[in-house]
Amino acid sequence: MFPSPVFLGSGVCVKLKVLCFILAGCSSAGQQLVVWESKDSRLPLGEVSVGAVFTVPRVLGLEAKLVRLRAKDPPLAEVALFCLEALQRLAEREETVGRPFQVAILNERGCWMLRQS
Repeated sequence: MFPSPVFLGSGVCVKLKVLCFILAGCSSAGQQLVVWESKDSRLPLGEVSVGAVFTVPRVLGLEAKLVRLRAKDPPLAEVALFCLEALQRLAEREETVGRPFQVAILNERGCWMLRQS
């Protein structure tokens, strides 16, 4: 077991229950995404099976909605707004979810983070 990381948000200290390491990139062969996860701060990290869309925390219903939205080929700003609104709703129901909310975009031009405080 490694030391439990602590997140300082909104003046509150919370032990993280899940640690994710995400490695993503693009090449001429396409997009590559690998996710390793540790639950309860235990080693080793285990590889997580993900599709073209995944969320942290994993919410399969939200991932399914994102897959349907992706099929409509909306502007990235619309997808980002959808994700941020979904995270806000999730935070209202789950005390383990809270700000800051972050959305990453990965495409042939690179990878960048969109952030809402």
